[in-house]
Amino acid sequence: MLVSLSISDFAIITTLEVKLRDGLTVLTGETGAGKSIMLDALSLLAGARADAGMVRAGAERAELAAEFELSKLKSVQRWLREQELDDEPPSTLQVRRVVRAEGSSKAWINGRAAPLTQLRELMEQLLEIHGQHDSVILQEPARQLAVLDHYADATELLQRAAESAAKIRQLTREATELKQIGGSGAELLELLKQQLQELKKLKLAPEHLAELDQKQRKLANADALIATVSQALEKLDRDAQNSIPRKLASLQSELQRHGAVDKKLSEAAALLDSALIEIEEAQALVEQVSSSLALDPKALADVEAELSRVHDLARKHRVPVPLLAEKALELEARVQQIGGADAQLEQLAKLKAQAIETWRQQAELLSQKRAQSGKKLSKAAETLIQELGMQGGKLGFELQPRGADEYAASGAESGEFFVCANLGQAMRPLRKTASGGELSRISLALKVASLKQAKVPVLLFDEVDAGIGGAVASTVGKLLAQLGRSHQVLVVTHLAQVAAFGDQHWKVLKQTAVAAGTTQTEVQPLERAARIDELARMLGGQVTVSTRAAASELHASARR
Repeated sequence: MLVSLSISDFAIITTLEVKLRDGLTVLTGETGAGKSIMLDALSLLAGARADAGMVRAGAERAELAAEFELSKLKSVQRWLREQELDDEPPSTLQVRRVVRAEGSSKAWINGRAAPLTQLRELMEQLLEIHGQHDSVILQEPARQLAVLDHYADATELLQRAAESAAKIRQLTREATELKQIGGSGAELLELLKQQLQELKKLKLAPEHLAELDQKQRKLANADALIATVSQALEKLDRDAQNSIPRKLASLQSELQRHGAVDKKLSEAAALLDSALIEIEEAQALVEQVSSSLALDPKALADVEAELSRVHDLARKHRVPVPLLAEKALELEARVQQIGGADAQLEQLAKLKAQAIETWRQQAELLSQKRAQSGKKLSKAAETLIQELGMQGGKLGFELQPRGADEYAASGAESGEFFVCANLGQAMRPLRKTASGGELSRISLALKVASLKQAKVPVLLFDEVDAGIGGAVASTVGKLLAQLGRSHQVLVVTHLAQVAAFGDQHWKVLKQTAVAAGTTQTEVQPLERAARIDELARMLGGQVTVSTRAAASELHASARR
């Protein structure tokens, strides 16, 4: 059970600490006093999204903390041990959350920092919050099916069905993508093989293409090269009459002869001697070129034909010549990929068939459970709506099968409640039939009927009695009190007939300090006399002798 709730700088609350007991606790107060703030705080502690507007104006952060007693909740104790969040004593739990003014927030479980996902997983085992707008949401068929599944305790079946449905969708996507890769199958595969064969006939290594290009230039310019080499050899030949080596040798000898007169002439002669050596090396290189040169029209034609094929394929595949080798690798990979597509598609089809069979098994079990639970829930809620003033009212749940190939995460059918609000009328969908007041009563009846077997120990209700009054309100109070015998129930209400049934009564007050320019909310526990006054205010707006007498009778009646 929830033992205590501590709030600091949250909304219009400066500081607040509330000690709670088991049974039914009611919170009342004037409109706008902030009755729902405590439930908002618990919602944040349960992992709801936070924003900066929740922090009290002028404060740096809001702090929320709650303590739970877990002595009877062995499953929660086990979960805490598994998550290594247990503490001494193991029968207590503390959760804390801080929301900063810039909007960021942090959470702790038993003093250890925890992500919101972990906080939500824990708090889902401890409390449920039912808001005043749930009756409106209940008009949606998907929400109605969720109510039935909650009552049927079908969470595990739903999870397995959802996992199978997700796998079916994934396998379908993979098969579609594989078919797109495969294109037109055999025809495309044959085309790609031909293109790959064309590329493989050529040597596409970058070094080979560079060598081929150089060879083509050399053969194409053979005439000019032969003439140039011949002239070079003639000028470099040491035995020729006017060759460069002979002239340099003569000059070197002359400078060397006068070197005794000027040392620098000797140095110049030495340099010329080195030059003669390098000229000899140059001559040797030119002679090598000369020996390799020949007019070979056939070799030139062969080289140019090969280059032409290379450039044609580069244009065909729309890539630069140096990237043709990469294109060949790409085509080879695609051929392999498409070549194995049939085998992969066959394997995917087998896996999909297995996933469909698993989904059908889970969906069938889910359908059976829904059919059984739908009758039980409808019967229990039907009894309650008649107690709530809808004499002759009837309630039923109908399941509608989905399409044969519609593998939905929620199972093989959709469903919704059908209602007859008045004796003699035909059953019609809840979303098309009920008025506001009827919808509130049906929603409350379904909650009470399903929550009697709820596993969570703490139930929070925020003005779920809206649209209800008179004798029906007393019935609502009685039902909530009955629920309080098996759960800890917190109810925000504006009806005295409901508040009279509380085992614990808290009054919410809004205090305004005009001089300081501040507003804050306080919560006061009410004992019998103060409680009678609050019930009197709720009955008549003012506390008078007559309203106090009526409140006293109402309180005594509820106690009986």
